Amino acid sequence: MQKRLKSILFFLILFSLFISKGNSAEILINEKGEWERLISGLEYRIIKITAEKGPSDIFSLRVNPKKLDIRILDSRDYGQKRLTVKTMAMNAGAIAVINGGFFDTDDNHLGLLIRDGKVVSPYKKRDWGIFMMKDGKPYIIHSRKYDQSKEITQAMQVGPRLISRGRIMKLKRQFSRRSAVGIDDKGWIVFLVSGKTVDGGVMSLLELAELMGLPEAKGGLGCKYALNLDGGASTQLYMKINNFRRDLPGGWAVSNGIGVFLK
Repeated sequence: MQKRLKSILFFLILFSLFISKGNSAEILINEKGEWERLISGLEYRIIKITAEKGPSDIFSLRVNPKKLDIRILDSRDYGQKRLTVKTMAMNAGAIAVINGGFFDTDDNHLGLLIRDGKVVSPYKKRDWGIFMMKDGKPYIIHSRKYDQSKEITQAMQVGPRLISRGRIMKLKRQFSRRSAVGIDDKGWIVFLVSGKTVDGGVMSLLELAELMGLPEAKGGLGCKYALNLDGGASTQLYMKINNFRRDLPGGWAVSNGIGVFLK
């Protein structure tokens, strides 16, 4: 009987360790990096980490929406179904653009897309999130909480949500190159891209969420809210601010993006 109890106890300990590991990520912060001020209201930082699939550079951009404009970009506004974010930036005059939401094989937007107050693609009833600008302030909400309003000037429905009110969501174990948008406790918008190339920066959704939610003092991005953007080959970021330039290409062109503009 005693041996049987010991065996059961041993099994329960192993099981609890397995569950714990399944609901937490083990990210090693190799270099925290420092925020570099590019212009007023715009900062840039590189974090070096080691995740389950190996080392990665994390490229992050922090934007003060009180000093800079955030706008949704649609490739169709420039006569194409898909464009790279670099081409979007050059056409739109943006100082930075990150890839946005999902699109189907016919390059149609999947989910709500509002650009400059105009609904470009309708709302979909899905278990995703919505990044939006309302009255000049950024929000990330669950899709079901969306309520159409004239005060919403920009919106993008995508997912899944990574963090809400500082709490990491339940996420599937999926690995890919990542891009995301978050909001920190100061109300600044945080954009993130993992890896320099298409084949780099492979992370799980949980690793992405934990890095974005980790306090800055511990090497994270200190986001209270965060939303996953279309990843994999869609992941890309382009910035050109004065003499500073950063081009992180994707594997293909994309249907939409999120742009940063001078006021």
